[in-house]
This record gives sequence, structure tokens and C-alpha cells, in this order.
Amino acid sequence: MVEHIKSIILFLLVAFSLLLTFALWTYQPEFQDLDTQKFVDETKLEGQEKLIEEVVYPNKIIFHDYQEHKMFREKVNENDLYNEILSWEFSSIRTPANLNTIRRHLEWSEPLGWTNNKSYQSIEIQYPVGVPFELVNQMFSVNKNDVNWSGEFNKLYLNMKSNDQEIQFVFASDSHQKILTGEIESSKAFQRLENEFNSSNTMVNLQEYRLNNDHTVYLPEEKLSLRSYAVTTEPLSEQPMINVLFKSPSSVRRVATNNSDSYWTDGSRRLVTQPVFDNDEVMSFVNSLYKDGPLMNKEDMIQKSIEFTNDHTGWTDDFRLDNLNEFGLLNYRMYYNGYPIYDTSQQFEQLLQMEQKWINNHLYSLKRPLFKINNNIGIDRRDLASGENVYQLIQTINEQLSYIIQDVRIGYKLNARNDGSIVVLELDPEWHVKFGEDIWRPLSSFNDVLTNQGVE
Repeated sequence: MVEHIKSIILFLLVAFSLLLTFALWTYQPEFQDLDTQKFVDETKLEGQEKLIEEVVYPNKIIFHDYQEHKMFREKVNENDLYNEILSWEFSSIRTPANLNTIRRHLEWSEPLGWTNNKSYQSIEIQYPVGVPFELVNQMFSVNKNDVNWSGEFNKLYLNMKSNDQEIQFVFASDSHQKILTGEIESSKAFQRLENEFNSSNTMVNLQEYRLNNDHTVYLPEEKLSLRSYAVTTEPLSEQPMINVLFKSPSSVRRVATNNSDSYWTDGSRRLVTQPVFDNDEVMSFVNSLYKDGPLMNKEDMIQKSIEFTNDHTGWTDDFRLDNLNEFGLLNYRMYYNGYPIYDTSQQFEQLLQMEQKWINNHLYSLKRPLFKINNNIGIDRRDLASGENVYQLIQTINEQLSYIIQDVRIGYKLNARNDGSIVVLELDPEWHVKFGEDIWRPLSSFNDVLTNQGVE
């Protein structure tokens, strides 16, 4: 009887084992599909993608009309013309073989002997950084011929050739001994520029001045009246940047701090956010794995930087390349309606800039605002000093304070104020001067210093 019971139990165990094995073989678990769109959204800021020619953008266009110099009164006209120039066909591009031709372009302030015989109408397009020649065919409509593309430019000249109804172009640099030249064989393009030369309503006359560093600037003869703005901001989440910058976001831990900063790390990388204004933040990121390595050329730096920012739609405002050096550092400054914005408080150096450093094709560091400009809630107008007054003040600064002013431009001075429940950013147009290592200050900031020294 006992043996019979044992046999029944053994049979049941074997049967149960077979059923369990069959169930395991045939079981298909119901996996939940990954929400791909949600993952993509969490690696994107609320910005957009941009092309190289939208980021590497000129900061000034000057019309040399024989003995006169002019510029557009409104930035919108300048932007419209430049965007049209980008679509023109640049043909027969070459590097001059004649050394006399090269010297003629490089030794004078403008190409083709402008300052000597003033016999040309020419447009000078100035860029804030040296741009590698290798990017010319990506920015302009150029067929990349078999020419020497080594070198860089920070100026593009368009010289009017009236006899042929054509335009000669010259890519040149203030600091390098190479140029690229060619023709725009388009009567339509020639007529477009000729119409601008003949238009007086949209232009402001300029006077040529030379700074102590032998840099030529063109400043308006009259006082300019420009718009000032009051804008609000919209905060951006740090989570997309954590997902983008850390190899394994799930291994990132948040570390407590003794102040209002927030700190994330995975042991090799760190990301810190600091509060600014009301609900906004600025962030800084460092990847210590790539602190050493070979330097990159400028072409690769620019391309890698733009591709990286495009991948997470990081162009949340009108950022433009404003500074670039051979050590892998790129600075993009925020612009508003065509003019750069400067933070006068200096509390946060990267408040309105996006700074990236690249080493050996890897991002070593990143600093940027985690907010974007939102609504424009007010507009006013402000008169700026004439070029003559600006130049006189620059000369006084050089003499009394021993500053070497390297450049001067119009930009927005940023001031933040509380307006009830929100923080409002006031953008006031003002002359700014550059000195030192890419340091910009409003010209008015020197008034108190000069007054204290007894200078009226």
C-alpha cells in the first residue's frame, strides 16, 4: 500500500515537472514597449537645430562708396542682405599666384588699393572670429575647386566691377597671409548691391578711426536711436542635459551641497547648476576623462560643436560664435534682434554665453544658461553717442587708465529687475569696448573711474 502511494506521488511529481517545463518553454512575457518619443524628448532642449552659416555669422557690414563709408541703420536690412548673399554663386575661386597681388590685398586696409585711390565701391563684411577656409563651401554656394584651402578669414570683401556688371569677392584675414578670391558673375546680384549703394534712406554715414592697436573701426557720424526691450525668461530642465552628457544617466547620483547649487556626478563627470534671477539656472559640466589629449583644428572644433548642439536642439536663443581659440575653446554669445547681449554684473560670466571646450574630438567642458528669452513686454528707444564722442572717450581711457581698447561695438547691456511676481530683463543698447582677453564692458562703466581721477 505504501509503495503504491509512493508511485502515485512520483507520477504526480514527474507530471508536474513536465507541465512546468512545457510552460517555461512556451511562455512569452508581455514586455512593455519603450516609449521612444519620451526618450527622445528627454534628450532635447526646447531649442532648434542650426546650420553653420546661421551660427558663424558676421557682426558688421560696411559700404565703402568711393570716399564715403556707410552702414545700414537697421540690423534687419543687414541680415536680409547677408542671407541673400549666402545664396549667390561664388565661382572661379582661387588663391592668387602673383605675390604683388597678395601684397596689394594684405598691406592696405581694404583690398585693391581702397585707401590709396578710393576708386572702388566695395562692401566689407566683418566676422568676430577667424573662420577656416575649409568652411567656405559649407557657408556659401561655392564649388570647391583644387585650391589651397589652408588658412582662415575674418573679412569678406565684395568689390563692384562696373564694366563687367560683376562682383569680385575676396576672403581675407587681419592676421594671416592668405586670401581666396573669385567672381560672382551675376548682373542681378550686382544690381542688388548697386541699389543699396544708391539708397540713402536706409543708410548711416560712417567716419574712419584708428585705435591704438592699429585696428580700424568705422563709427557713425550721427547719434543713433535704437530700441531697448524688456523681456521675460522661461526656465529649461536640466534633465535633458544629464541624459546627453552622462554615458549612463541611471548611474548618476545627486550630491547634497551647502548652498543652493545642485550637483550631479557619476564619478568621472560632474554637472553643477546655479540659480539666477527667479526660477532660472546656469549650468557647468566637466568630463575629467578628457582633460588631456591632442588639440583639434578649428574646422573640426566648429563642426563638432555645432553637431553636438544640434543633437540636443541646444540653440534655445540666437547664439552666434563670438570667440574661438586654438586650445579648443568656443564661445557662443546670445544675440537679440541682431545685437549681442552683455551681462554688466559679471556675477555669472556665462550667463548669456554658451562655452564649449573640445579635446581630441571629445567634449571636455560646457557652460550655458538653462533658460531662454520668452516674451517681449516692453519697447522703448534710446539715443547713443555719436562716433566722434565715442572715439574721444576711448582715447581718454587709453591715456588716463592705460587700457588698450581693441574694438568697439553696439550691444545690449543687461539689467535684471523684479516686477511683481516675475523677473524682467532690461536690454538697453549701449556702446561696448573690448580689452584684455575677450573682455567687453559698456563704455559708460568708465565714467565713474574717469570722474574719480578728475577727468571731465
